Amino acid sequence: MRVVVAAALVVLSWVVFFAAIQRLSVGLATVVFHVQPLCLMLAGAWWLGEPLPRARIAAALLALLGLSLATGLVGGAGAVVSMLGVGLCLVAVVGQTVVGVLLRARTPVPPLALAWWQCAVGALALWPWVLVAGWPAWGPAWGWLAALGVVHTGLAYVLIYGGMARLSTSRTALLQFVYPGATLVCDALVYGRWLAPGQWLGVGLMGLALWWGARPPRSAVARVAAPRVG
Repeated sequence: MRVVVAAALVVLSWVVFFAAIQRLSVGLATVVFHVQPLCLMLAGAWWLGEPLPRARIAAALLALLGLSLATGLVGGAGAVVSMLGVGLCLVAVVGQTVVGVLLRARTPVPPLALAWWQCAVGALALWPWVLVAGWPAWGPAWGWLAALGVVHTGLAYVLIYGGMARLSTSRTALLQFVYPGATLVCDALVYGRWLAPGQWLGVGLMGLALWWGARPPRSAVARVAAPRVG
């Protein structure tokens, strides 16, 4: 039952996030959605009793600032704000946070099972849309659709869920900033959409935050470095 609930929450999160993008700028929707790592850190400390190093909280806030710069939200021309769009983003945040906690619970959700049920629940929930809008035109669209299903969901999500089950929630939360940073860099290198200097600064801040937050806590370093007695 928990697997089905987690899969349904993943599907709900992505559906409402894409609905939010239609009402907000892509940059604003991305920034609002990435409040989720902070929520995941707090949820891990509250529900699971995991330690929450202050350095990782600071690193997550720095990464969020970097993301705001990289998307052009800070220092840009401004974005149209829809409260409905912001609300949809926050629904996605709650859904993804609960999934992250379920993956770290005492009896965690198996990654392969979650990915399978994610596909099954998504296909069942979105089937009416296919009946109304029709199937994609035959041709390259089906190849992209198959690649999204096999690579993005079948492979990537199993690896992501497997990693989340083995890492603390604070480390998992911070690593979520790799995705938007890598997307912006690939967009520039592959499609030639080069970023403005301020946006590159934001990408750099995200990289700095990831490096900073990946360092082990001082207490752990002290324990390793301490000489053994006897």
